[in-house]
Amino acid sequence: FTHDQLLVLGSIGINDTAAVNINSILYQAESIIANFYQLAAYGNNTHESIAYSRLASRRRQTLIDLAYNPQTGLFADYHISTGQHADIWSINSLWSFWAFSDTLPAESAHSALESLSELHDKFPGGLPNTFYNTTLLWDWPNVQSPLQHMAIQSAAKAENHPIYRKRSGSSVAAGIAQSTLGAAFCNWYTTGGSIDGVLNSYDHATGSSAGASFGSYAIGADGNIITSTDSSDPGDYAWSNAVTLWIFDQYKSQLQIPTCPNIKLNIVEHTTPTPMPTPTPTSTFSPPPPISTYCTVRR
Repeated sequence: FTHDQLLVLGSIGINDTAAVNINSILYQAESIIANFYQLAAYGNNTHESIAYSRLASRRRQTLIDLAYNPQTGLFADYHISTGQHADIWSINSLWSFWAFSDTLPAESAHSALESLSELHDKFPGGLPNTFYNTTLLWDWPNVQSPLQHMAIQSAAKAENHPIYRKRSGSSVAAGIAQSTLGAAFCNWYTTGGSIDGVLNSYDHATGSSAGASFGSYAIGADGNIITSTDSSDPGDYAWSNAVTLWIFDQYKSQLQIPTCPNIKLNIVEHTTPTPMPTPTPTSTFSPPPPISTYCTVRR
């Protein structure tokens, strides 16, 4: 780490911060444990299931009381000593929407979905880790597939709120899924990816890779992805591959062929063969010979 990077890391104040993502994950864990105890008791409440349900409920309410900002519709880490929200936004703050946005009041659920929609419109190439450029991998302008998966789940959970279930129009979750798929596809393509008989490799790809799967990629100032043509590090990060397969499984009916900014896809052109002329049918029927050929006609 550089000196400036160490200064940033040293100013985080972990012990003084009620982190949104950690507490949201703990809420999910407590809810799962409570459900497990209830399932093990054949659907009946037990002392353990009640205890964990209460823990989850208290944690959720504490997050809403301390970390939720009704003006922005977003959650933010809470500094205990100052009683203030963190002024650095992080994509991790969306985790609460995945955890319990379907149980938020209608107005809060609406704000959550509107905020997610605005973020996606602003960053069509993927939601950045933060808005703060520290030159570190977990900050701007980097985008990581596991956190996009979390953002998709958060939007889907908000859209599952009773006030949205019958809403028409485009899905925010599906939009983020499309962007995540597009980023994976475009980086794979510009680093040598091809499909026999369908898609030829990119003309300006370098290295010997047949397409790389990156664990992290960058977006530009316009919010679109910056594709790489350097496949010297082929990547093949399992988390990116896993998220891509999950998107195909969950959103296959809503996905479109990705488009890559300023990149032309070398799609294989198939020539249509000239159809053979249809021969003119000829009649093979001939009239039968006269009856006199077979017998004598008596007059």
